[in-house]
Amino acid sequence: MGAVILTVVRSDSPEWLDVLVVVDDESLDRMKQRDPFEVDLASVANRHNARHRSQCYPRSLGVVWASAEDLGTIVALTKQGKVSAAIAYACRGWEKKPEDHDAGPVSVRDAKDPS
Repeated sequence: MGAVILTVVRSDSPEWLDVLVVVDDESLDRMKQRDPFEVDLASVANRHNARHRSQCYPRSLGVVWASAEDLGTIVALTKQGKVSAAIAYACRGWEKKPEDHDAGPVSVRDAKDPS
């Protein structure tokens, strides 16, 4: 199927767009062969803005791996318009560790600006 890109607007800062790339086995195998993939964040934002008649700018980029079954669930949720549920499902195993220097999982509905 390839990688899937999900976008969501932060509820506390509607000008910011969070981007999540969901990588499947095929994409991961290609990356293991030193074949990187690229995410054109400007293009992602432009498509999001055109679809939602908004003006958002990419703020964060997350990358997760999904099995074929999980990816099917993520795509199905997205097609139902449940992008927040798809993101929550994709990130359900997130463990926040102090050495990671990340914000950990952030609820789309209650997102807070970590800066």
